[in-house]
Amino acid sequence: MVKEGVTIVTAMKLLPWTFFIPFIIWATSPLPPPYHQYVVFGHVPRPSGGSKNDFTVVLMGKTLISGDPTYSRLRGISYASDVAVSLTDTAGLFFLRVSSILKADSVRAAVIIADSLPITGTPISTAGLQVLPLYETYTPTRSTGCACATEPAEETRTVGYQYLFPEQTVILPF
Repeated sequence: MVKEGVTIVTAMKLLPWTFFIPFIIWATSPLPPPYHQYVVFGHVPRPSGGSKNDFTVVLMGKTLISGDPTYSRLRGISYASDVAVSLTDTAGLFFLRVSSILKADSVRAAVIIADSLPITGTPISTAGLQVLPLYETYTPTRSTGCACATEPAEETRTVGYQYLFPEQTVILPF
């Protein structure tokens, strides 16, 4: 009987910690790393003439970290300001703004045509481009449960980096 009582007392002492430890881990989780936003504009000329509107343009990137030497489509991470797919207007102009967690070493615009390989523009390296930091101002939350008379001061952190590319040209072969 004494052993059962010791087990119950030990369980009662440990029970509050089972709820407290996950709260500490949740309350002190690190902030996400900064994202990378690529802003590209350009045009799609057709040497043969014809309509230049309604061509689908996407952004393709290559990272050396992944070990893949090919370009793959940058799909974005669903920010409201992202424009991951653009349709050309009557002058053949397009605008893309794509955010990504990975930093691309180089990017290129590509025209997507059904049942064929993408027609890509010239790749442009991200090294040496104009890069603008993107800031966010926030009020940190207190995990101590303090009902203090003063509000915590606002803090600013870098949430991402915006890369501004020169005008891109994707020449259609038809």
